[in-house]
Amino acid sequence: MQQGGDRKSENFNTEISVLISQPEAAAMLNVSTDSVQFAKKVLDQGSEELIQKVDTGEILILSAGI
Repeated sequence: MQQGGDRKSENFNTEISVLISQPEAAAMLNVSTDSVQFAKKVLDQGSEELIQKVDTGEILILSAGI
């Protein structure tokens, strides 16, 4: 079974942003809107290695340096 999802394709960001706003996502996840924005930036601009480290908790999203 495939896990994770397709976070690098053009369709991923479009589909997510159509479904929910960043403030709504932040409220649902009980995090700040800044955290959601940092996460989006990591997904959009981060290397596959950085994304994996953030995904596994090895690096905190706010420490990702993007």
